[in-house]
Amino acid sequence: MDFEDFEGYKKITNYKHISIQEIFELLKNYKESIGELNLDNSNILIKIQGKYDARIYLKNDEIIIERFIEEGYIDDSPNSFENGKSIALAHADRVIEQIYDLLKDYMENGIIKEHITKAQKVLKLIQDSEVKALKSILIADNFVVTDYNDERNILYTVKQSVITNSYIVKNVKNKREAFSLKYEKEKTNKFVISKQPLEIINIHKEENTIKTVLKGIIKGKELKISADYSDNHYLIELDEIVIGAIDCLDVLLKRNYRLEINDLKYEEIIIAIAIIADYMSLIANKGV
Repeated sequence: MDFEDFEGYKKITNYKHISIQEIFELLKNYKESIGELNLDNSNILIKIQGKYDARIYLKNDEIIIERFIEEGYIDDSPNSFENGKSIALAHADRVIEQIYDLLKDYMENGIIKEHITKAQKVLKLIQDSEVKALKSILIADNFVVTDYNDERNILYTVKQSVITNSYIVKNVKNKREAFSLKYEKEKTNKFVISKQPLEIINIHKEENTIKTVLKGIIKGKELKISADYSDNHYLIELDEIVIGAIDCLDVLLKRNYRLEINDLKYEEIIIAIAIIADYMSLIANKGV
C-alpha cells in the first residue's frame, strides 16, 4: 500500500535496516525546523509547535511515523471534508510529510535532496475591508497582504480586473507592480504568473488526482502545490523542497488565508498561489 496520501501516518520499508538511533542522528540536523527531538528507548518523540506531536519507531522492517496529541489537550480539530482541519493539525501533518520525504529519500541511495524547512515569515491574505463593505455592488475581488500579526501593516495590494481576467499585485513599499496573475476561462484551471523582468510561470491543475494538485516550472525546477482532502491547506514544493504553505482561515467562506514563507525568494510566488487557491474555491462554490 502506498502511504503517500495518508495524513498524519506514514510507513517506509526499512530497506537499509537502519536503527532508530541512526534516524535520530539524521533528524538532529533539522531540529530547528522540526521541533524538539528526544530518543526514548525505541521511540523518537518530536514535540511539534502546537498541541500535536509525532513519534517514530520501527516495526516489522518498517519505519512508522505517526501523529498524536499532547497529553492534556483535546483533539477538537473539525476533521471532515466539509470543515477540514485546524491550522495546528495541518502544521503537524506538514512536518510529518517532510520527515517522510527525507527518510524515503535517504532510503533510496543515502543522499538527501529533500531537506526539511520551516517558515521564515508569515503573512495574511485578506479581503480588502472596503470591498467587503461594498460587495453587493462590486464585481471585482480586491485583497491586501499584511503581516500576520498586524493587519495594519499592508505589504501588498491585490486588485482584480474582470475585463482582462487578471489580478494585479503591487508592492506597497516600493509602489511597483510585483506581478500579475492571469486566469484562463473558468473551467480550464490554468494560470499564468508574470513577473518582471520577463519571467512567465504557467500553472495548471492536474487531472484525475485524489487530492487537488497544481504544477508548474520555475527556472527549470518543478513547482508542485498539493492540497489536503478539504482544499483548506496547501503545501508548496520546488524540486520537492518545501518553500511555503497556505492555510485557509475561514473554512466556510474560504476568502482569508495564512501564508507561510519558508524560502523568502519565493514570497511573491506563494502570494500568487494563495490567490489561485482562493479563485479556485470561489469558482467551485459557484458551481461552475
